[in-house]
Amino acid sequence: MNLFNEFRNLIWLYRNRLEFQAEQNCRDFQNFLSNVKSYYDINYRNLRILEIGCGQRYPHALILAQDNEVHAIDLNVIIYSWAPLRITRMFTKDGIIRGTKTVVRKALFDKKYHEKLAECAGKRLTKMPEFHTMNAEDLDFLDSTFDFVFSVAVFEHIRNVETAVTELRRVLKPSGIFAIEINPFTGITGGHNLYGKDETTTEVPPWDHIRQNLYPATTYLNKLRLGDYRDIFSSYFDDVHFIENESNQYKKYLTNEIREELSDYSEHELLTLGMGIIGKK
Repeated sequence: MNLFNEFRNLIWLYRNRLEFQAEQNCRDFQNFLSNVKSYYDINYRNLRILEIGCGQRYPHALILAQDNEVHAIDLNVIIYSWAPLRITRMFTKDGIIRGTKTVVRKALFDKKYHEKLAECAGKRLTKMPEFHTMNAEDLDFLDSTFDFVFSVAVFEHIRNVETAVTELRRVLKPSGIFAIEINPFTGITGGHNLYGKDETTTEVPPWDHIRQNLYPATTYLNKLRLGDYRDIFSSYFDDVHFIENESNQYKKYLTNEIREELSDYSEHELLTLGMGIIGKK
């Protein structure tokens, strides 16, 4: 896809799907927090919270920041205001193309997105989190700092997950709670690319990323499997729960031919679209 088409498609997406995205982000996060409460008695008020990988729209950190002290980290420079120095740092770190996408989206669409997010959350979103440009593998926080650490669809992008988990454990307070949601690499959505390279291509072949990889992901993926995450987190936490959400909606794509080609993977791995890891220090 050339640059012009990419920008055109992004503008269409922002213009036509923005309110849906905001509402979905809000509802999904509310379900995420409810899942944590089903395992541990946690009241999301007056806590020190860390989000690993908040993203440029930072919806989760923003919602929690209204009632808590929230620190949000990301590898990218987060643009939460039009401060010239921050924007310059963002362009320097992310490059012209990615920086331009961020500025255009923020200027034209993010206000409406956050208004819809506030409507869904049922509260004014006026208090901002504290943002840090930081790597999850090297957290610049003191030991035992946070009551709650969470991350949504980020750990599959971390290069050394075990190092990140040791840091997560270090910054958690005793009895602190963590919740991680992962888009597993082995699932049909694990390649982070469900659509073709151009407008004439409709859908990427099922499990293309672990077959021919005709449509490589545009972001780094560590390729860890479900068992890898279980082993790593179980090594550092005794009190940990794994929720593996297997979905049959894509089972129709798992033909006998593909099943034979991917015989190194279990059917459960191939059909699991989400993995939740919830635990306590």
